[in-house]
Amino acid sequence: MIGTRYFTTQNMKTAIMGVHKSAKGHADRQDAIHEHDTALPQWVSLFLALLIPSLIAFHPLGNNDLPMHLAVGDWILENESVPTIDPFSANGHGESWVAHEWLAAVIFKQTELLGDATGLILITMIFSATLGVLLELIYRSLQIPVFYRLLLAIPLWLTVGRRLMLRPHLLALNCVLLVWYLTRRGRQNPMWLWLLIPVMCLWSNLHGSFLLGLAYIIGDLCLFHRGHLVSRKRLSVIAATSCLVTLINPHGWVLYTFPFKLALDPTFTSQVVEWMSPLKAPMFLQSATAISGIFLALFFITTLLISIRKSKGHFFAKMNSGHALFLPILATVIALILASQQIRHFALAALLATPVSLALLNETYPLKATLRLRGWKWALIGPLLLVLMLSMKGYPAHRNDQNEWMWRSSGTGWSALTPLEPISALFDSWQVKGVVLCEYEFGGFISYISRGECQPTMDSRNTVYTPGSFLDHEKALRGDSPATLNRLLQISNAVLINPNKDRRNSLIQILNEDNDKWALISVGTSAQLWVRRNAVPERFRSSLPPTRG
Repeated sequence: MIGTRYFTTQNMKTAIMGVHKSAKGHADRQDAIHEHDTALPQWVSLFLALLIPSLIAFHPLGNNDLPMHLAVGDWILENESVPTIDPFSANGHGESWVAHEWLAAVIFKQTELLGDATGLILITMIFSATLGVLLELIYRSLQIPVFYRLLLAIPLWLTVGRRLMLRPHLLALNCVLLVWYLTRRGRQNPMWLWLLIPVMCLWSNLHGSFLLGLAYIIGDLCLFHRGHLVSRKRLSVIAATSCLVTLINPHGWVLYTFPFKLALDPTFTSQVVEWMSPLKAPMFLQSATAISGIFLALFFITTLLISIRKSKGHFFAKMNSGHALFLPILATVIALILASQQIRHFALAALLATPVSLALLNETYPLKATLRLRGWKWALIGPLLLVLMLSMKGYPAHRNDQNEWMWRSSGTGWSALTPLEPISALFDSWQVKGVVLCEYEFGGFISYISRGECQPTMDSRNTVYTPGSFLDHEKALRGDSPATLNRLLQISNAVLINPNKDRRNSLIQILNEDNDKWALISVGTSAQLWVRRNAVPERFRSSLPPTRG
């Protein structure tokens, strides 16, 4: 009996040692493969991840939200406080306002003070490049071969490229990937998880989407915590603290309900293009974003279905261990649902779907070491062509009415399509102050250039205005609400409109016929500016176009 026990124990030890050796051998082989893939191919992949988004972001400043953020940042720096009521517009002046992106506004304004428009373009390129770096780090944590990464580089950046502009959402996209990476890195070294706390404090002051980060942290640390090396109690403490620090903001708990009010408002989601669904947004389905984004969505669905089929009923258990993919899969599904409702979420869906799809693909069809070493060179052709295209023509934004591709040009400074020059002339040369009747997308430029001395009747801060006032303002500009238009004209010292927008002819006709009161001082393809004659200081009035009378 003793001998039997001895040999049984010895056999067990031998078996255990064999298992350890087998596991070690498998790990060594995986490390060897990974090591081969992290030499030159990894450096090339990282270089392209930095270069491609930077090239896309290298274009003149043109989005209509940026001037409003610069105006807000200027106000905060001057007053040393964060506004809780609207200090800018004519219609919303004095109304309650949640400046949920105040910290981003300060960062943008400080950058402009240091480097003017060139500095703003530079940080756009930097924040775009950090997206690529974070994506690379996530790829590596998922052990996705370079060959697979490069295969999806073109559709990924064509989808995300539309959102690579200097607005707070660019910082928010970085926060999304940073939270994902920290939770993954925290499974090997728990100390990384503590970084989630300052990240969430920062995110809650940058953009209202911080709720996405909280949901992911709670899911990873409290619900799908398998694979973490610390106790559930410590994970719960980190998650709870990450939630609590988001209350360190100028608006407190109000920030938790604010994003829902904004995102679910039916008026703005039907009027503002980026809030529209892909099916309703004009010409969107013919854009590079839609074409490549739909491909990535289908690719994700295909790899997910194949993985479920191959798992033979053990999909949840498999995805909740090892690479811990179940929560990223769930987040991707939610992001795709959001993208199907509003085109502004296409970039988020693409940034989540691409690494998850490739991880599922690599789980099901792992590449051999030889293919990792040689195949990446062939996969490199696509990204290099994309770099060449971006270097020569810029980002392919959309197709026009003639079915021609419209390209977002590369360069520095402000776009020529922005109304910077006429507004600068109005404020600096003609020294006109007061209310300006304008398109909603021009309002931010007016506040920014005049430093609040001129008050737009409407700007891009949807939350300042009620849906009713937004619609009434648009009806007035179209001539559908004569009473509202007359009221706005009576309080305005200038009128700035886009002559190409729907039904502006009636307003243009009124201003031209009332030539004794209004003078046309700037004519452009995208903006025309009239000024009330008696609003111009008397010493400048002789320079105005003469009246017809």
